[in-house]
Formats: sequence, structure tokens, C-alpha cells
Amino acid sequence: MMLSNTAIRVSSFAMLIVAWSTPCTAQVERYELGKRLRRFEEAWNVASPETQLKSTPALQQAVSSFFSLQLKSAAEKLDQAWFALDDKKSSDWKKDCAACRIDIEKTVFRMGEIDSAQPDSDKLIKIRLQSFYDVKESAVSKDAKLFAEFIDKRTVKIVHQLETDFATAQKGIEIATNTFPGGDYQIRCRLKEADSEFPLLDTSFSVLGDLESKIQNIERVQRDKSVEINASVRATLGEYRTLLQQGQEPFSAETDYPFQQILELADKVVERPQESSRLLAEAAKAADLWMVLAEDRKRVAVRIRVPPNTVGKLPVLFLFHGAGGSENMFFETYGAGQAVKLGLDRGWVVVAPRQGLTGLGLNCKEMLNALESFFPIDRTQVFMLGHSMGAAQVIQQVGLNPEIPRAAAAFGGGRAPRDPKKIANVPWFVSAGELDFGKAGAKAFHQSLVKAEAVNAIYLECPGIEHLVIVQASLPQAFEFFDKVNSKN
Repeated sequence: MMLSNTAIRVSSFAMLIVAWSTPCTAQVERYELGKRLRRFEEAWNVASPETQLKSTPALQQAVSSFFSLQLKSAAEKLDQAWFALDDKKSSDWKKDCAACRIDIEKTVFRMGEIDSAQPDSDKLIKIRLQSFYDVKESAVSKDAKLFAEFIDKRTVKIVHQLETDFATAQKGIEIATNTFPGGDYQIRCRLKEADSEFPLLDTSFSVLGDLESKIQNIERVQRDKSVEINASVRATLGEYRTLLQQGQEPFSAETDYPFQQILELADKVVERPQESSRLLAEAAKAADLWMVLAEDRKRVAVRIRVPPNTVGKLPVLFLFHGAGGSENMFFETYGAGQAVKLGLDRGWVVVAPRQGLTGLGLNCKEMLNALESFFPIDRTQVFMLGHSMGAAQVIQQVGLNPEIPRAAAAFGGGRAPRDPKKIANVPWFVSAGELDFGKAGAKAFHQSLVKAEAVNAIYLECPGIEHLVIVQASLPQAFEFFDKVNSKN
């Protein structure tokens, strides 16, 4: 079903309300959609062009379900698109296995011994096998077996294994937290029946020690105005405190946060606040960094990665997600994180900001000001890229400060700006899918650039591609465009 631009705008706004106003009730759905989308994208990356097109009808239905807030239906359609990429005929058994998820009650557990007087304490990890969306007369029998491995993410070693029957897995399994040393863990599961085996989507949890006292220390430093720390560091400590508290509540994470890693970083900042900016900058070289950039009373949550072993000033790549997404989307989906990899390969700082109901908390100029407190930014080499709602955000940001971007890209969306001549000196790469409901807006934007005699405006339309995969389909060409612009320096 195709949606009109008006319907998409209304649906997008409704999706944003769900995504940000009711995080705890919607996060399981967001988490599962993200996992399934990444699974599909990884398969799409290696499929032939002919096979890729087989997934388009199911993808269109998935996007339609997403914007009409039928999130479980969207997940089912994503799975159908994934199976369409499999050259081998998919069995009903595999399809019913794909519907399954490992439900974990929460994502942060306190390390310690079980209190025998309180068997339902927070020191029990409860996991359960369930169907994420409805499956009629499941082909998975009660004779199926669930095999689970619990992997320490830091050492990549298996620290615990279990095997149980399908019925017991559906009822739920309890494991004492003292089974695990403190750390971040991945649960890797597979279903097996007769000669058939199916890997389920991974999920994660963390076991943390001295959590209550450490959260109190974070709050103490964050709120103590006599402690001289950068405004962004202070805001980031507040974000970490919130994440650690929410992680102990019924499942509320939209992504696999490395809570132990976050807690260790917060501990270092609390112990050495005078070195906090350097500590955060170093953390971004080793792993993805979640932080909050701040200027005066304005805030924006971002996810950042910095290439290691770099010397001198660094270019910056801003990535703007679409409606219903977050700062995690470009890092984990949109081609299974392909845009982040392409940026890092070029030695760029990659920054994905979160857009809320009212847009961005900081504009790009303000974000660059905040980033300069942590990283050696090259302000002559700033690139912007966005999808759908994010495409519109790129156009807005370039319009606010047209002197900032070296080049910009808008995928699957946009609109003709009021004053296209204002942004005509910026090189633009614009793309849309042949079956993309954002194509009309993208074409209108590109045509406005042509009429304004833009210095460099490229339009790419991908045959047989719809709204969601347009990012994945056109990222290579967009970065080739960025490289050509850079080569003219």
C-alpha cells in the first residue's frame, strides 16, 4: 500500500509520539524491529541485484505497517523480506522460528548472591522464549530444543550454556546472577528439531556490582556545580545515570547498551573530573560513545565514533535518522551500519544526533562548538547525510549555516526550500527509490537546486527500490560523491 506525502507526515508525527512519549511500552517493539532490520540488511548486502528486488513488496508492506503503528506486523513483513533473499525455499518451520524472540525481563542486573528468603529478587535473570508476532498453528513442535550460550562481550568467551525443551523455554528459565562475573553479556540461542536448526536473534544484558553507590556518585558529581566539568560532560553523566536506572526496570532499552562499559567510563569521570573531556574522547576511539552535547540550556543526545590512531584535525560526518528512529539507527541499521564504517574508513568523526518531537536540541554549528571541546575538529571538512525526515533536517541545517558543509546528501525525502539559492553553493547528492514514497519530495528538492544553478547537484533514482533500502542502495554512490568533492580541494 502506498501512502500519500500528507499521510506519511501525519503517520510520522504519530510514530514520534509513540517512540518518545512512551519509551518503556514501545521499546521492545523498537528493539525487535531494529534486530530484524539489521538481519535483513546483512542478507541484502550479499544478495544479487535480482534477488534483492524480490524483497521489495514485503519491504513496502513493512514500511506501511510501521507508519500505521502496527509494529509487530512490520516485524513480520521484515522477516518475509529476509526470507525472500534466501535462494533456498524456506520451510514453515524456519518461518515460525523466525517469529521467536528471547524475552529478558530487564537488561541490568545487580551482581551478588541470591537471598533465599526473597527468591524473586533482582538477582535472578529470567529469560523466556516467545513469539513476537502471531503464528497460527506453529510448525515448531514441543520436541524442539533450545540451546543457549551466554558470551562475555569483552573476552568473547562462553561463560554459561544451557539446553532445554521448547515447552520449558516458553514457560521461562531463571539463572542466578552470581553465575556471571560483572560485565556485558550476549545471549546466543538456536532452536533445533530433528535435522533442522535455526539461529535466533541475539539479545544482551549486563551484571553490575555496587550499582546503587556508583549511581549516587554519578549524581553527586553531575549535580555539584563546584566540580568544574564541561557542560556536555555534566549532561552526559545525567544521561548515564538515567540509562543505568532505566536498565533495571522492565525491558526499556531500544538497543544493546554496554552498561558495564558505560558504568566504567562514568566511574573514571567521577574519579578524575578534571580529565573528563579527554576520557570521553579516548572512549570514542575504542568503542561507540553515547553522550549528550550541551550549550547553555540546550541538549542533544548523540552516538559518536572516532577513528583510532588519527593525527591532526578530523573531518566530521553528521548522520540524521528518519521518523521513529534514534541516534542508534545509522550505527546499527541503514545497511547494518554501513554509513558509519564508510565515514570511519575515511578518518572522519561520525556523529548521529537524536531528533525529537521538536527537531534537534542543537543545530550543527552548536554541535560543532560542543565537539571541539573533545576532538580536534576540521570545520572546513563537515559532511551531512540524512534519510526521510533526516533528509529534511539536512536541508534545514544547510539553510541555517550554508558556510559549514563541504557537501550534503539527502535520501528518500526533502522538499523545495524557500530560498534554494542560499544553499546552491553546497554540493548536493540526492537519491530516491523508484518505488519510494519520498521520491516526489526528493525530486522537487533536486529540481529547485537545478533552477537555482547549484554548483553541483546530483540526482540518483534506484530502480525497484522503496523508501527503507534507499539508504543502503545509494550509500556507496554518495560517498563516491563526497570523495570527488574532496578531491577538488
